[in-house]
Amino acid sequence: MKRGSLVYTPAYDRWTFESPAFTYDLHCGDVLDLRVGGHYISCRLELGPRGWYVVIPDPKLRSRTTFLLSSGTRYIARLP
Repeated sequence: MKRGSLVYTPAYDRWTFESPAFTYDLHCGDVLDLRVGGHYISCRLELGPRGWYVVIPDPKLRSRTTFLLSSGTRYIARLP
């Protein structure tokens, strides 16, 4: 797993994964682990009418949860 930060780039309306080793522009459907509290949660990045969001599958409930990403926030993430 590559660890780094998820940063929004307004000039390109895109989220970018940044680590000391490399930078990767994320696209709809990309899978990553997002740090929430002290845990990493597997999710999928998507773009909708209201902006960028992540889809978090919840196998316990057989459903999924979505969260809008705030463009002014830097998130801790990791890529497979």
